[in-house]
Formats: sequence, C-alpha cells, structure tokens
Amino acid sequence: MPWVHITSVSNTWLKRSPKPLDILDSKDKAQVCSCRTINRCQILERTDDHSYLKLGFGLGEWWVVNKDWKGLDGEPIKPKEKSLLHFPYFYRVMDDEGWEQSQSASIAMCLKYCNTPNINSHNNYLSILNKYGKAPSRYANTKALRELDTDVTFSISSDDVDVKKIIDKGLPAVVGLLIRGPLSKPVGVPHYVAITGYGDNYWIAQDPFGCLDLVNGLWLHKDPNSGKNVHYDFTNFNKRFMNEGGASGRVWSNFRII
Repeated sequence: MPWVHITSVSNTWLKRSPKPLDILDSKDKAQVCSCRTINRCQILERTDDHSYLKLGFGLGEWWVVNKDWKGLDGEPIKPKEKSLLHFPYFYRVMDDEGWEQSQSASIAMCLKYCNTPNINSHNNYLSILNKYGKAPSRYANTKALRELDTDVTFSISSDDVDVKKIIDKGLPAVVGLLIRGPLSKPVGVPHYVAITGYGDNYWIAQDPFGCLDLVNGLWLHKDPNSGKNVHYDFTNFNKRFMNEGGASGRVWSNFRII
C-alpha cells in the first residue's frame, strides 16, 4: 500500500497502547504539538478511535488518536507471507513402517514440486531409496538423490535464517525436529517436514503424518489432511528444530526446479 503522511490537528500524544493517557506511564506516551507532520507512515492496525502506526523517520511504532490527525485514510497492512504455491502433499499413515518415513516422504514432496522426472509419489522415491538402505538413513537418501541427478545436500548446522533464505529463492527445505518430550527438553530421533513458506511469526509446513503438538510432543491430529499447509509458530518449532541452540538444525536443501 502507499505510504501515508499524517499531520496533527491539535496538541496530542503518541501512545504505546490505545489506553487512556492517565493510566499510561510517562515512558509509554510522547506529547506532540499541533501541525506536526510525519511523513511515510504505515498503518498496522485500527480500533474504533485509534490507529497503530509505524512512523517514518525511525520514530518507531505508536498508537495515535484518530480525531487528532489528518491523513489516516490508508488501509492497514496485512502481515507478509511467503509461500510456495501448488505444493504437493504426500500423507503417510503412522503404521509400523510409516513412522520412520517422514524424511523420505518430505523429500519426495520437494522432488515432485521441483519436477524431478519419474517422482510423482512417495512410493516412486522409495523404489529408488530402498536400493541403498532404509528410509531414515542419510546415506541411503544421499545415494538416491544422486541417482536422480539432483544437487540436494544435507546440513547439520543450519538455522531459521537459512531456511527463510531458501524459501525466498522459491525453493522448499526439509527440516528435522525432535518431537518427543516436552518443549523444554525435546528428545528422540528427528521427525522431518517440508517447509514451504513463512509468515510474520510462523512456518508453513507439509507434515506427512499430521499436525504436531509442539508444546507437549507428538501429534494433535493424524488424519489425512491435518498436516497439509499447517502453521507452526516460530518460537516452539525452532526450539525443536535448533534443539542444541544456535545453528544446529538439520536441513535438506538445494532442491532445484527442472
């Protein structure tokens, strides 16, 4: 949306929250004189009588009283979201074999999205992978991906910024996270999901088994569509993804569109 330029029509205040002045601390309000113009502001949110703005000139984010300003004729900015459109989703039932196939299912989704020849399903990828070993094996997956003539690589030292950069290039990433145990102490072997986008405070994931319970561990739902385009909040997801802190995340990347 275009920038808005606002001008105060009376002596007024900038406020950290849309509350009455008399209950705000001095640090949470700033007086503004009449006829003060602030250029290049963004409207983030509205109430009946206030607007929340990102002010120009690096003045930060403040609430203003609508009646005290002119120029508030723009619409609020919607949260930004980057997402890979028309991404395939392969569901896998959690049976005795299925529990260990999240990695291969997630990789297969990415290969299908990138138009890898002869990969139209999870089973297509498994038929190649099984020649080299079992589905959880990084070695077996690496061999299968080489046979498919891809540039896919695996890292054990990635972080959330790396994953965002991959999405920004229009490509997916497959990430591993520990899903057992409480959020304060995740344990177990990695479970893998395909990350296909992100918003202001969440990842967009394709989870082949269902929708995870990031707080308590394991799954909230395991029905066929519950893991498609599921939103996982950054804070809880990243604690299970980068469980050792810093850049300690497991990521398959460098999928390429053919």
